Amino acid sequence: CVGCERARGSCAPRLHSMLAWLGLVAARHMLSTPQVAFLGALPSRRTLLVGAGCSLQPWRIAQAETFDEDLDDVDDEVPELRAGSVGTRKRGRPTEPRLKSYSSADGQLAFAEIVAARSALDTIDRLIAGSDFFSATALLGKRPLSTFTENALILVQSAALPDPEAKKSIGTVKRFGLAADVAILLGALQEALSNGDASGSRSFLKKAKAPLDEMLALGKAAGL
Repeated sequence: CVGCERARGSCAPRLHSMLAWLGLVAARHMLSTPQVAFLGALPSRRTLLVGAGCSLQPWRIAQAETFDEDLDDVDDEVPELRAGSVGTRKRGRPTEPRLKSYSSADGQLAFAEIVAARSALDTIDRLIAGSDFFSATALLGKRPLSTFTENALILVQSAALPDPEAKKSIGTVKRFGLAADVAILLGALQEALSNGDASGSRSFLKKAKAPLDEMLALGKAAGL
């Protein structure tokens, strides 16, 4: 019909132009001179594909970072971002921090300071009896009481205490034990002394001595 012929006539140049740009027909034989000039001004397919690849590059980096939320390289496997593939991520078991090892001599020195800390508690007991809370507080903030936690850790991480059950009883960074009890009670004692609470100070002091005595017994059983 007449309408169909007119439609074909109006669509044919557009179809030829598209086919020519895609390389499916010879542009110079099918198109007029103005149309060839117009197509020559269009970017090539290679240029468009390279541009598309560059625009996707930041997205690729952003997606890769979301698979590594902890920003470390431990047991992480960033998936390849390929078209039509689903990324997978393998995670290993979280590793525990390795404890520092100390020599037997280090452990013996640490245990000697723990013994001295026990003697310091007896001194504080006498100061509390005389209502000298200021001196008792000052003594609590000095060695060997101020370094008790450090010495307890050195002891359990040293070769001076070979029994693993003794180490567990005293406690480590990841396991509460006797050392943690002593440290907590010493903190409560310091607060009571600062408040001038004689009754509370005597109570926390007595409670702190008990687990500390157990630690000393474990050390002596190991020959320290």
